[in-house]
Amino acid sequence: MRSLTLGPARVAARSARLALIAAAVLAELGGGERVARAADKITAAACIEANEQARPLRRAGKLREARANLRLCSAESCPLVIRKDCLSAAALADADVPTIAFSAQGPDGSDLTAVTVHLDGQLLADHLDGKALDVDPGPHVFRFETDGQPVVEKQLVIVEGVKNRLERVQIGTPKSLVAAPPTAPPGPRVAQSNGRRSLGLVIGGSGLGLLAAGGVAGLVATLEWNAAKNACGTKFPTSCTNTNSANGDASATLAASTVADVALGLGAVGLVTGAVLVLTAPTPGPAGSGSARWFVVPQVGVGTGGLMFRGSF
Repeated sequence: MRSLTLGPARVAARSARLALIAAAVLAELGGGERVARAADKITAAACIEANEQARPLRRAGKLREARANLRLCSAESCPLVIRKDCLSAAALADADVPTIAFSAQGPDGSDLTAVTVHLDGQLLADHLDGKALDVDPGPHVFRFETDGQPVVEKQLVIVEGVKNRLERVQIGTPKSLVAAPPTAPPGPRVAQSNGRRSLGLVIGGSGLGLLAAGGVAGLVATLEWNAAKNACGTKFPTSCTNTNSANGDASATLAASTVADVALGLGAVGLVTGAVLVLTAPTPGPAGSGSARWFVVPQVGVGTGGLMFRGSF
């Protein structure tokens, strides 16, 4: 058990150590030779205290603070044994402390320097100059701020011993990624035009199919009619040498020709109707704008047939 009489001395030594640690940190950040000389005046008790505190700080991942303690107890005024121990440990700490460099780009893609960086709510840098910054290992939240742009936060996991890690930060939305205004949906006139064209293509396609079927039926009728003539011999049509075969071929000829006539007629009507629907579909434009309008009217009479086109402009 420690003696109670050493309490005030320990308190004084700890206070002096804390003051010298602060001076050492300032010297590390560029405080100047005068601050560095102040750190050389550390007492033996403060040297021992700094050396003892470096180990738990290192185990806790607070490598920067542990290194500051080790640099403190490496001063010329520290006992030689303590100083040697701190010098070797400080070299290891230098190798383990990770560093990271930030590069910030604005909306126009240019590099930004007037950017403040906070590490877990504490100021890490008041500007960016391309130099790497010392950071303790572990997960951290970095916040980047610059005038006229929204604040950017990044969560990064810093790995012990990794030096000069480069992290790019985009501040503000790049101009190339600005969303274009949404395209207005097609109006009713466009939908009407598309529907009419689609209907015309379907009807026209069906007409082509019927024409092909009529052609095949016509070819079959021709073949059957030739077979009927062959069954009657040279005296066709006054007499037949093979009446049953001729009658069967004649019936097949009549059926095939009927199918051919109907298919060809319907196919022609479908093809012409489909073409008219496609060609006369309204052109997309403002509602109420004029366009040609066509109508197809089938005409059927005794011995006649056809299509009548009516239109208006």
